[in-house]
Amino acid sequence: MTPVQTDAFAEAVLDRAARLLLAELRPQIDAVAADRFRRRNSAVTPRPSSGRPTGAAVVSLNAWRIRKNAAA
Repeated sequence: MTPVQTDAFAEAVLDRAARLLLAELRPQIDAVAADRFRRRNSAVTPRPSSGRPTGAAVVSLNAWRIRKNAAA
């Protein structure tokens, strides 16, 4: 065999071994991925309380100080 043929043969053997290993491990990979997806989607996101402003109601510190002084 020439070096080129040897390299091609070695590459084909490695490719075949990788495909067989992936086929053997695919159910475990899919199970882990599904579990991570399930955990990520089932995480409860905290809801803001009605008395606190949400991110949309952000006020500058200067405007807050002006309102605070006006109320006092």
